[in-house]
Amino acid sequence: MIERGEIHLTALLLLREHLTEDNHEDLLRAASGKTKAQVQELLAARFPRPDAPSLIQRLPEATAPRPEAAAPAPKTTRIEPLSAERYKVQFTATAALKRKIEHLTNLLRHTNPSGDLSVIVERAVDVLLAKLEKQRLGKTERPAPKAPHKNTRAGYVTRAVRREVFARDGEQCTFIDEAGRRCESRTLLELDHGIPRALGGPDDAANLSVKCRAHNALAAERDFGREHIERKKAEKKNPPRQRRYESEVALRGLTAMGFKEPQARRALGIIEERWNGAAPSMETALRQTLSILT
Repeated sequence: MIERGEIHLTALLLLREHLTEDNHEDLLRAASGKTKAQVQELLAARFPRPDAPSLIQRLPEATAPRPEAAAPAPKTTRIEPLSAERYKVQFTATAALKRKIEHLTNLLRHTNPSGDLSVIVERAVDVLLAKLEKQRLGKTERPAPKAPHKNTRAGYVTRAVRREVFARDGEQCTFIDEAGRRCESRTLLELDHGIPRALGGPDDAANLSVKCRAHNALAAERDFGREHIERKKAEKKNPPRQRRYESEVALRGLTAMGFKEPQARRALGIIEERWNGAAPSMETALRQTLSILT
């Protein structure tokens, strides 16, 4: 099975404590072609474990790494299935978050006498989820009756339209690749205009679809070209007003060095054209301008 690529070594490591003479064929067949996370879900359903204890535990003080030591791996949140419907969630919290959790625990003692952390976290997540779904997806508990279409300001997608599009597309990117596979991303979702807004495309549900950020950017490059998109990104990082201010500062610096203002302005103009709307650092702009002037 390994040779044929039906199962990987990580899956075998997860299965090793559960394989027996009686179940190994069935279990290996069930794990075939599955990812690590899917194998963990499979084992949690077939061999459920008891719930993890609810606790907050102080971590040992971190020691300063030696200069020659490799950089520590980034901290990640761990979510591990224990049974079909139960999970162990583990992460590192700051002292400030610990104090907030303790305060929430005290405030909820009348409905959560045991101080179970999972109850507190789920209540907090429910509140945040409702807020974000309202902001990002346009969801509401009492949607207003659908009114006849009326004009809205250009570039504005109404909450009702946003809600309709995300519900229609299942809160998943709708990009389809050449093999007919749909993108599985459900994060960093954005609304993509089929006919771009800049080309007169409307802000109605028929012209909108859900795309992940990467595929939305790909659609923008298809419509306007990579050069245009890169220029817009540069303008966002360094808006025209900021560039004008930096250009004036550079101009004052050049005139203080003894260069005449018209000469300095022409050199700065050449540099701006060379960078095509991008944003070089002040040091780079001055260095390149001086190379022209001298």
